[in-house]
Amino acid sequence: MYKNARQDFFLKFVRDISVLLFGLVLAGSLISCSKSNRIISNASLNVINAAPAFDQVLIKTPNANGYFNQLAGIYYTASAVYNVPVGVIPVTVANSTDTSKSVYNSNITVSAGAIYSFFITGPSVNDVIIHRDTIPIKTDSSVGVRFINLSPNSAPVNIALSSTPGVNEFSGIAYKTITNYNSYPASSNDPQVYTFQATDDIGNILASVDVSAGMYPFVTKNLTLVLSGMAGATGSNALQLFVVNNF
Repeated sequence: MYKNARQDFFLKFVRDISVLLFGLVLAGSLISCSKSNRIISNASLNVINAAPAFDQVLIKTPNANGYFNQLAGIYYTASAVYNVPVGVIPVTVANSTDTSKSVYNSNITVSAGAIYSFFITGPSVNDVIIHRDTIPIKTDSSVGVRFINLSPNSAPVNIALSSTPGVNEFSGIAYKTITNYNSYPASSNDPQVYTFQATDDIGNILASVDVSAGMYPFVTKNLTLVLSGMAGATGSNALQLFVVNNF
């Protein structure tokens, strides 16, 4: 009888411990679930300096504060990616030559997990294009290429490859217009170079840029070709094509 009593006590003890452990695991799972539901995804803001009047710009967003003390900014024809909180956020742009005042200051609205391109263009930095990107997922040996015309005084332009000058990859692209992505074969060990040429309506070459795997890590990636500068200008203000890496 005494032995049975001890067995009953032991079984009850084991059962109580099991219930307690199960309760702790369940509570932990609920807490973890609750925490994960409170996670807010950021958005991605890719800032591109396509304004020749601004050799270097500095950006201030909620996740990039203190930009007046920042030594490195975004040079002309360069870009930088910022992670920003969702919702309505302020974005400020300053010219590196005079950080005492902003040259662009506005609120933008971004969504969780979205990717945006923030193009700075025009004769003044106040000409800004904010584009929500739909980036193709590349699973084969290829690269996606799109084009945007950011030359304020240019007529609509075409983009062709030097290997097929009579065939336009993109046609009649006006100022501030951005195309969808075209897909091109690409391999990390392929020495092929794609030479993209911006041309006018009679085929005159306005600007060109070479793109290859050795220059850009573009295999299974996506690129944006940007036409910047002023038609008819020379020097740093001349028309040029440059490349922005996307994802």
